[in-house]
Amino acid sequence: MSISALLIRLAGDNAIALAAARMLFASLTAWVITLGGTKAQVATNRRASLLVVLAGVALAAHFAFWTVAVRTTTVAHATVLVSMHPVVVAAGARLVFRERLSFVTSIGLALALLGAVLLALGGSSAGRAPVAAGNALAIAGAAALAVYLLAGRHVRQSVAPWRYSALVYSVAALTLLPFAAPSVIATGIPQSDLWIAAALALVCTIGGHSLVSWALRDLPAVEVSAAILGEPVFATLLAIPLFGEVPTLLTAVGGVLVVVALAAPALMRQK
Repeated sequence: MSISALLIRLAGDNAIALAAARMLFASLTAWVITLGGTKAQVATNRRASLLVVLAGVALAAHFAFWTVAVRTTTVAHATVLVSMHPVVVAAGARLVFRERLSFVTSIGLALALLGAVLLALGGSSAGRAPVAAGNALAIAGAAALAVYLLAGRHVRQSVAPWRYSALVYSVAALTLLPFAAPSVIATGIPQSDLWIAAALALVCTIGGHSLVSWALRDLPAVEVSAAILGEPVFATLLAIPLFGEVPTLLTAVGGVLVVVALAAPALMRQK
């Protein structure tokens, strides 16, 4: 998942079309895997079906916000701020699933918020400078991803993983296509962007987000959310040689604080 931001930076300016193509390729791949495997359960009751739609729409919003954010602000700011979803997930899991938050989790989430503030105040000593609008979009992407994780936490108890992924990715693709269609019809989409969208779908979505869906069946949503925190670390490190984006000390301190604070509850659970 860490190379997602880097691939997006290599694409053209039509971020929504890129996100739509990514979801389209991902849904087709997931359906091939689903139909080629054993017969799995289907979300037949109305509640589960509505939650699948909610998860798909939330995932579409996440990728739309996230893709534009990566092209607007620095890789470090975009990837760290979008990783703030455990804060929203923790609150939602407490209210919806009555999952109790430990003292360590509560402290970790508070420190993560502090780290996000420090990160927002920090800049980049080289390469692209952070932009407030891009930072805001990354936070919006985090909130949308939190809704996706919370909805998936319920549905994944009754729907097989690949079928769930195929359904959710299809809803996400259908949600994004109407927004992407006008610009694609008017100007088209470069072939290079289609290759990048395919790479995003196969490597980052099927090989990344689908594993998250698998984990939601057996682990609390807040811990699955926290486990994704390796992404901003590797993405930020790779952006230094590739794009010359060297974070300032304040940005680095804020980013490290966010990652460590959010990862602590998951790490403590393993002991």
